Amino acid sequence: MLRSDAKTMLTTGALDRAGVVLSASCALHCALMPVAVGVLTTFGFGAVASEETELLLLLSAAAVGVISLIGGCRHHRHARPLLVMAGGFALVLMARLGFEEGTTIEIATTVAGAALVASAHLVNARLCCLVDRQ
Repeated sequence: MLRSDAKTMLTTGALDRAGVVLSASCALHCALMPVAVGVLTTFGFGAVASEETELLLLLSAAAVGVISLIGGCRHHRHARPLLVMAGGFALVLMARLGFEEGTTIEIATTVAGAALVASAHLVNARLCCLVDRQ
């Protein structure tokens, strides 16, 4: 039977990897959609460019991020990953509410926010590894 800390780390590590993938997918989606929407629609993949897909990616990244980072922060006792993730989601929210959709500033701000969320997962995983080595 695994110790509680070991179970947490196995789960947190998998969730951090999933969080990086989701955040990177979100960033790619935001960066490529203005260019690819015509092509995707032509070939019947218009749903990929929809608001629903964007919302699903965002909510998935948020859920995985919160669960993973809270577990990791309990393990390594540092708030840094949560602060980085909060900054990332603040940028995404600012981009969605403060800029016109599809503009360069909106896309750049969203991609930067998603990159921060992915970075939060990497920082979380690194801190967990450091604690496990002690």
